[in-house]
Amino acid sequence: MNIWIISAAGFSAFTTLVHFFAGGATVARPLLDAKDIDKVAKLVNYFCWHIATLVLAGTALGYAYVAMAPEQTVLLLALSGFSGACCLLNLGIILRYGMSLMAMPQWLLLGGMSALGFAGHATL
Repeated sequence: MNIWIISAAGFSAFTTLVHFFAGGATVARPLLDAKDIDKVAKLVNYFCWHIATLVLAGTALGYAYVAMAPEQTVLLLALSGFSGACCLLNLGIILRYGMSLMAMPQWLLLGGMSALGFAGHATL
């Protein structure tokens, strides 16, 4: 098995756990507790947070599958490209709104997922 792809799977699983536990405490819970946000807007954002959880978990499972079936290069490239695109989107939002890079550190995790996946592809 390709160590880079296995690492991408493990790092993606780690990212999913960070999102679920740390994000739940610092993003989802305060969102739900906020009194000054319209209920529909609040619940749509909460729904999107759960979609992100599912996407991250699916990415981890996808990388794990590719680690066992390395001929699935299209899936590997799709997972790595999507993670990379999400990383760039996060950085774009940070830059557009003048945030600190560490105020929204998702780019680090998404970039790591992407980099490990592309490294796995490069070593097939």
